[in-house]
Amino acid sequence: MVKIIPLTKEYLARASELADSIFPHEEILPSKAFEGSVDEDKFQDIVQKFYNDLVEIEYFIAADENDSVLGTSGIYSLDSDEEDSCWLGWYCVHPDYRGQGLGRLLMNYTVDEARKRGKKYLNLYTSTNPNEAEAQIVYERNGFYITDQKREKQGDYEIFYRRKNLG
Repeated sequence: MVKIIPLTKEYLARASELADSIFPHEEILPSKAFEGSVDEDKFQDIVQKFYNDLVEIEYFIAADENDSVLGTSGIYSLDSDEEDSCWLGWYCVHPDYRGQGLGRLLMNYTVDEARKRGKKYLNLYTSTNPNEAEAQIVYERNGFYITDQKREKQGDYEIFYRRKNLG
Protein backbone atom coordinates (compact mmCIF):
# COMPACT_ATOMS: atom_id res chain seq x y z
CA MET A 1 0.00 0.00 0.00
CA VAL A 2 1.38 3.39 -1.02
CA LYS A 3 0.54 6.62 0.78
CA ILE A 4 1.03 10.14 -0.54
CA ILE A 5 1.79 12.54 2.30
CA PRO A 6 3.46 15.90 2.88
CA LEU A 7 7.23 15.70 3.32
CA THR A 8 8.29 15.84 6.97
CA LYS A 9 11.67 15.86 8.71
CA GLU A 10 11.18 12.14 9.35
CA TYR A 11 11.36 11.43 5.60
CA LEU A 12 13.77 14.20 4.64
CA ALA A 13 16.95 12.11 4.25
CA ARG A 14 15.20 9.38 2.23
CA ALA A 15 13.41 11.84 -0.04
CA SER A 16 16.62 13.82 -0.56
CA GLU A 17 18.60 10.71 -1.44
CA LEU A 18 16.06 9.68 -4.06
CA ALA A 19 15.57 13.08 -5.71
CA ASP A 20 19.27 13.99 -5.64
CA SER A 21 20.03 10.70 -7.41
CA ILE A 22 17.41 11.43 -10.11
CA PHE A 23 18.54 15.06 -10.58
CA PRO A 24 22.31 14.94 -9.90
CA HIS A 25 23.35 17.73 -12.27
CA GLU A 26 21.07 20.50 -11.10
CA GLU A 27 22.56 23.74 -9.85
CA ILE A 28 20.36 23.55 -6.76
CA LEU A 29 19.89 19.97 -5.60
CA PRO A 30 16.40 18.88 -4.54
CA SER A 31 17.65 18.23 -1.00
CA LYS A 32 18.13 21.99 -0.50
CA ALA A 33 14.55 22.72 -1.53
CA PHE A 34 13.28 19.85 0.61
CA GLU A 35 15.13 21.21 3.65
CA GLY A 36 13.53 24.59 3.04
CA SER A 37 10.07 23.08 2.96
CA VAL A 38 10.40 21.52 6.44
CA ASP A 39 12.58 24.10 8.22
CA GLU A 40 11.80 27.85 8.26
CA ASP A 41 15.46 28.81 8.78
CA LYS A 42 16.53 26.72 5.77
CA PHE A 43 13.67 28.27 3.78
CA GLN A 44 15.08 31.73 4.47
CA ASP A 45 18.57 30.53 3.42
CA ILE A 46 17.16 29.29 0.11
CA VAL A 47 15.37 32.59 -0.48
CA GLN A 48 18.54 34.57 0.17
CA LYS A 49 20.87 32.33 -1.85
CA PHE A 50 18.80 31.08 -4.76
CA TYR A 51 15.21 32.24 -5.09
CA ASN A 52 14.82 35.75 -3.82
CA ASP A 53 11.14 35.81 -4.76
CA LEU A 54 10.15 32.39 -3.36
CA VAL A 55 7.01 32.78 -1.28
CA GLU A 56 5.74 29.25 -0.78
CA ILE A 57 7.18 25.75 -1.00
CA GLU A 58 5.78 22.35 -0.04
CA TYR A 59 6.83 18.87 -1.04
CA PHE A 60 5.09 15.51 -0.94
CA ILE A 61 6.29 11.95 -0.97
CA ALA A 62 4.99 8.57 -2.00
CA ALA A 63 5.94 6.05 0.70
CA ASP A 64 5.28 2.34 1.04
CA GLU A 65 4.30 0.37 4.15
CA ASN A 66 8.00 0.18 5.14
CA ASP A 67 8.28 3.99 4.93
CA SER A 68 10.58 3.77 1.91
CA VAL A 69 10.31 6.88 -0.26
CA LEU A 70 9.25 5.83 -3.76
CA GLY A 71 8.60 9.25 -5.27
CA THR A 72 8.60 12.98 -4.64
CA SER A 73 6.71 15.99 -5.88
CA GLY A 74 5.89 19.47 -4.75
CA ILE A 75 4.59 22.90 -5.46
CA TYR A 76 6.16 26.27 -5.04
CA SER A 77 5.19 29.84 -5.83
CA LEU A 78 7.27 32.85 -6.73
CA ASP A 79 6.35 36.44 -6.04
CA SER A 80 6.92 37.14 -9.74
CA ASP A 81 4.31 34.54 -10.79
CA GLU A 82 0.76 35.23 -11.72
CA GLU A 83 -1.36 35.06 -8.58
CA ASP A 84 -3.24 31.98 -9.81
CA SER A 85 -0.11 30.07 -10.88
CA CYS A 86 2.41 27.79 -9.16
CA TRP A 87 5.21 25.41 -10.12
CA LEU A 88 5.64 21.66 -9.99
CA GLY A 89 8.88 20.87 -8.18
CA TRP A 90 11.16 17.83 -8.10
CA TYR A 91 8.60 15.38 -9.43
CA CYS A 92 10.16 11.93 -9.69
CA VAL A 93 9.54 8.24 -9.13
CA HIS A 94 12.19 5.71 -8.14
CA PRO A 95 13.23 3.82 -11.31
CA ASP A 96 12.17 0.47 -9.82
CA TYR A 97 8.59 1.71 -9.40
CA ARG A 98 7.98 3.42 -12.73
CA GLY A 99 5.19 2.18 -14.96
CA GLN A 100 3.02 1.04 -12.03
CA GLY A 101 0.75 4.09 -11.70
CA LEU A 102 2.66 5.63 -8.81
CA GLY A 103 3.61 8.70 -10.83
CA ARG A 104 -0.03 9.28 -11.74
CA LEU A 105 -1.06 9.08 -8.06
CA LEU A 106 1.66 11.51 -7.07
CA MET A 107 0.82 13.91 -9.90
CA ASN A 108 -2.91 13.81 -9.10
CA TYR A 109 -2.19 14.53 -5.44
CA THR A 110 0.02 17.48 -6.39
CA VAL A 111 -2.57 18.88 -8.82
CA ASP A 112 -5.25 18.59 -6.11
CA GLU A 113 -2.99 20.45 -3.66
CA ALA A 114 -2.48 23.26 -6.18
CA ARG A 115 -6.23 23.51 -6.73
CA LYS A 116 -6.83 23.66 -2.95
CA ARG A 117 -4.59 26.72 -2.93
CA GLY A 118 -6.78 28.37 -5.56
CA LYS A 119 -4.32 27.94 -8.41
CA LYS A 120 -5.54 27.79 -12.02
CA TYR A 121 -2.19 26.84 -13.58
CA LEU A 122 0.60 24.46 -12.70
CA ASN A 123 3.89 25.19 -14.48
CA LEU A 124 7.09 23.23 -14.81
CA TYR A 125 10.37 23.53 -16.59
CA THR A 126 12.16 20.69 -18.29
CA SER A 127 14.70 20.17 -21.04
CA THR A 128 15.59 18.32 -24.20
CA ASN A 129 18.10 16.22 -22.25
CA PRO A 130 17.61 12.60 -23.42
CA ASN A 131 17.38 11.55 -19.75
CA GLU A 132 14.11 13.51 -19.60
CA ALA A 133 12.51 11.91 -22.68
CA GLU A 134 10.23 9.64 -20.63
CA ALA A 135 9.25 12.58 -18.43
CA GLN A 136 7.99 14.44 -21.52
CA ILE A 137 5.57 11.58 -22.19
CA VAL A 138 4.34 11.71 -18.60
CA TYR A 139 3.83 15.47 -18.79
CA GLU A 140 1.93 15.18 -22.08
CA ARG A 141 -0.33 12.45 -20.66
CA ASN A 142 -1.05 14.65 -17.66
CA GLY A 143 -2.15 17.61 -19.76
CA PHE A 144 1.00 19.76 -19.60
CA TYR A 145 1.49 21.63 -22.86
CA ILE A 146 4.61 23.45 -24.01
CA THR A 147 4.30 27.20 -23.73
CA ASP A 148 5.71 29.46 -26.41
CA GLN A 149 7.61 31.71 -24.07
CA LYS A 150 10.78 31.30 -22.06
CA ARG A 151 12.73 28.91 -24.26
CA GLU A 152 16.46 29.08 -23.56
CA LYS A 153 19.68 27.14 -24.05
CA GLN A 154 21.54 25.61 -21.12
CA GLY A 155 24.67 23.81 -22.17
CA ASP A 156 23.81 21.25 -24.82
CA TYR A 157 20.08 21.26 -24.07
CA GLU A 158 17.14 23.51 -24.57
CA ILE A 159 15.15 24.44 -21.47
CA PHE A 160 11.45 24.84 -22.04
CA TYR A 161 8.35 25.35 -20.01
CA ARG A 162 5.09 23.47 -19.73
CA ARG A 163 1.76 24.43 -18.20
CA LYS A 164 -1.34 22.56 -17.11
CA ASN A 165 -4.70 24.30 -16.81
CA LEU A 166 -6.30 23.34 -13.49
CA GLY A 167 -9.65 25.08 -13.91
